[in-house]
Amino acid sequence: METCPRCGRVTAKTKAASITTAISSDRSRPFSNIGEKLQTVAVISAVGGTLIGIVLLIVMAVAEMLLAGLLAALVIAFLSWISAFALYGFGALIVQSKTQTDCLYEILQRLDEKEE
Repeated sequence: METCPRCGRVTAKTKAASITTAISSDRSRPFSNIGEKLQTVAVISAVGGTLIGIVLLIVMAVAEMLLAGLLAALVIAFLSWISAFALYGFGALIVQSKTQTDCLYEILQRLDEKEE
């Protein structure tokens, strides 16, 4: 690691190199773009839960249990919709964190170019 001869801190060049290594190794991992994948799973979960609630409503309506079917369908649809919020929000946090890391990397590169 390169350090400043005056103060002993790690230089921007070394920081940029370590961030480059972290970013490039992240793209080769099986969980790359995990934020977008979590957001997709959240949407699928919400839609799937709603569809399951509708199917349950139809099945219970055929069995002449319309009120119980309606209540069950509403509860299932609502719970799947609410649980998707947390998963989608976590995916959005991951995406935002990645964006901020990329911005910091660009700032470090520009600082490094300015030093030279």
